[in-house]
Amino acid sequence: MPTAAKLAAGLSAGAVATYALGLVHDAIYRREDESVHRREAVLEDHTAPQALGEKLLRLFGERPSEAEIEAAGKVIHWAFGISSGLAYSIFKERSDGGSPLLGVPFGLALYVLHLFGVPALKLSPPSRRFPLQTAVRGLAYHLAYGAVLGLTYGAFTQTKRR
Repeated sequence: MPTAAKLAAGLSAGAVATYALGLVHDAIYRREDESVHRREAVLEDHTAPQALGEKLLRLFGERPSEAEIEAAGKVIHWAFGISSGLAYSIFKERSDGGSPLLGVPFGLALYVLHLFGVPALKLSPPSRRFPLQTAVRGLAYHLAYGAVLGLTYGAFTQTKRR
């Protein structure tokens, strides 16, 4: 398979995995006790992608409305998820293939990056200040992202054997 096709497969798999991540997040979130959500809301006004979007809009001299912050957050969330698929395709091809389940440790690595990187970039308070359920939810949807990413990329790049 040509390199460009593998990169396109990574981008596409990243989009599919980002969609799956959202489904898992929402399914868990709906089942959590409302007190968890209230504790999270006290700690932060915006999600990390929204906080980054607000910072970027302000960098360009904008005074963004809540709707613009939410829209920027969605764009950043999808851009990160899709570009992580591209990174996975490069990782996968450089590591001589292997199991599609390599997506799971890749998702775990993204979770660790999120857990420590987001607070380090001042996009949220330190992770230890959030309820345990926040961390468990984050781990679950990042592992789901990785699993779907690996399986989807594997399906997109599978070649027929004779």
